[in-house]
Amino acid sequence: MNISFYNASTALAAYQRHVESISHNIANVNTVGYKSQNLRFEDALYTQLNAQSTQALRGHGVVATTLVHDFTQGPLQTTHQALDFAIMGPGFFAKETSEGIVYSRSGSFNLGQTDQGTYLVDAYGNFILDTQFQRISISIDNQDQDIAQLKDRLGIFHFDHLQSLVKDNESNYRSMNEQAGVVNPNATTTLVQGALESSNLSLTDGMVALMEGQKAIQLNARVIQTADQLEEIINNLR
Repeated sequence: MNISFYNASTALAAYQRHVESISHNIANVNTVGYKSQNLRFEDALYTQLNAQSTQALRGHGVVATTLVHDFTQGPLQTTHQALDFAIMGPGFFAKETSEGIVYSRSGSFNLGQTDQGTYLVDAYGNFILDTQFQRISISIDNQDQDIAQLKDRLGIFHFDHLQSLVKDNESNYRSMNEQAGVVNPNATTTLVQGALESSNLSLTDGMVALMEGQKAIQLNARVIQTADQLEEIINNLR
């Protein structure tokens, strides 16, 4: 069969995944602490061209392989809320969930009541942890002072290899190898109270990439149609 058919069909599948990942990014453009994902592509099939050549292989087609997280800083949104925090620089907040510890750049916090007392939690009731991976308690009798001191109590955790983190949901991550984050006293990180980190996706860039992906799908679909027509012509000549 015409090699152009293979090239176009693999590209069609790859660009479909590409458009899906871009659409997912755009859908989360307003998600606090969201980090966009980019799809990596690789050659799909190699053909031996010349056994005597040092460049004997030629790639045919493309395949979408892995999603890579873009951990660049997102813009800050000032909220003037005492329980909102934004990380400027590297690092993650740690949250205690029912399924273990997750890490997040989302610093939209609340106060949650339990039988043991009042604690700092996220919107889903997960406990926010300090530098020792302990829950952060808030005294009702001394609430204003405890909230004012949260910047010094919140744990900011770091990873040597950010791509070892896998998404737990839109703004939470888990360590792929179950490695716990570490506190790095030398990190150039600033914690801003009364602000939140917005998604690092530029909506304009996302829309441009979406249109490019859709155009690539259309072009490759046209190539498949043309290749099929050429095969039909060849078969009729026999």
